[in-house]
Amino acid sequence: MTNNKPEHEKVREEREAAQKEKDRLEEREQERLDDEDR
Repeated sequence: MTNNKPEHEKVREEREAAQKEKDRLEEREQERLDDEDR
């Protein structure tokens, strides 16, 4: 018995990681725009 995760588990984790990365990038972009406005 290996401890391989089912495929849908892997996909879900990858999607969550991608979403976090996207949120982080959007946050930084928003901060940059706010700085330009000042």
